[in-house]
Amino acid sequence: MKTRICSLDQRLYHLLMQDDFATFTMVRVRDAYAESIKDFNFDISELRKYLYSHVKRMIKNGWVQRDPERRKRGQVYHVLEKPSDLRVKLISPGFEAKLGAKTDVTSVSQPDGPESGTHQDGRPIAVLEAQHKETRLDMLSSLGEAEKYKSLMEELPQLADTLKAEYLEARNRSSRLLGQLRALEKTLQALQGSRQ
Repeated sequence: MKTRICSLDQRLYHLLMQDDFATFTMVRVRDAYAESIKDFNFDISELRKYLYSHVKRMIKNGWVQRDPERRKRGQVYHVLEKPSDLRVKLISPGFEAKLGAKTDVTSVSQPDGPESGTHQDGRPIAVLEAQHKETRLDMLSSLGEAEKYKSLMEELPQLADTLKAEYLEARNRSSRLLGQLRALEKTLQALQGSRQ
């Protein structure tokens, strides 16, 4: 069976994997996502478009389904079981990456002075802290996924060959994320040290 790849915002992924979001509306998802990036300035309508584009990918891949009752407003969606041939590629940072880029351009135009370093470093630190949090969550998720696949292979040896590729992918992904996490931690320490 050929593996399909679905690129998905990491923060949105973690939201939709929660039991509370097994059934959701775009407004509810948008508000929850917005709460997690409330330290940034952003256009709420642009955020909704961004999130909907990712939900549409999930619909196309058979991971999310529109409720049979169609509504002009407040359309309900249901998260289904992830198709076995679908591999998820998580994107981090997500929507806030665009905001970070805009902020960097603005900070360059600030005049040099004794306080300018503090203003320029503040937003990069906030972005990196958000990345660190999301990367840590994703690493824990990947570790849990790898552990589960391993136990399933032991419980269901007849499926060991089928599950082995998924197990190795989850294990390798958690290793990569651990490396990213360490890099982010060292960068944050360096930035915070330069501000003292």
